[in-house]
Parts: sequence; C-alpha cells; structure tokens
Amino acid sequence: MSSIPQETTNENPPTATSVRQESSLRTRGKTDPTWQHVTLRMEGDTQVLTCIYCKESWKGGGIHRMKEHLAKSKGNVRGCKHVPDDVCHQMDQLLHANKKKKDNELDDAYGDQSQTQTQTYEQVAPLPPRQG
Repeated sequence: MSSIPQETTNENPPTATSVRQESSLRTRGKTDPTWQHVTLRMEGDTQVLTCIYCKESWKGGGIHRMKEHLAKSKGNVRGCKHVPDDVCHQMDQLLHANKKKKDNELDDAYGDQSQTQTQTYEQVAPLPPRQG
C-alpha cells in the first residue's frame, strides 16, 4: 500500500482581515497600519489601491493618498463615506505624525534657520554726489 500524503485542514481558517494583513505585509515589507484598510493589486506595472470600505480604487498616489482618503482629508482625494470613525481618527493621527516628522527632519537638515537666522547687510561705499 502506497502512502499518499493527505491534505491537512486548517482548524482556524484565515479571516478576510488576516489574509489582507498577510498579503499586505508581504508587499515590500510594508508595516504602515493603513495597509490593513486597503487592498493592492497590480495592473501591469501599475499599483491599484482599493479602499476596503467603499471599494473605490486609485492608480498611483501610494499609501499616503489612501491615508488621506481614510482620514477624510480635504484636497488630494475624496474622503471615504464608509470608514469607521476610529479608523478615520487613526489615519488623521498618522498624517499629522508624518507631517511633524518631516518638519523635524527639515529643521535638523537646515538647522532650523527660522530661529537662528540673522540679517546681514553688505557694506557699500556711498555713491559720489552727482555732478550736473
């Protein structure tokens, strides 16, 4: 009698959330919490991100655009009408944290010139009087 490997069954089948998290974490090692609320598919070389709440999709713009969509930020993208309030708040917090981090990085890179900048004037010799 030959031994044929039997298919094993998973006692705890994956939920939609765990599958989404697993597939999104495999996307180039991304760890942004926003990936838990979007799906990613490829159309050729183009990434298409889809909101899991309203099913709207965007080509390009990246995870930042989706964060703005979920936070209902005005400007770049239409806000999600179906996102839960706690997720909306979390995305808004992430956007503000990212902006603060960028501002701090710029301050570090440029030495926060707004506080240390002093005015300097060139010494210029006065013009001789006009002869007329």
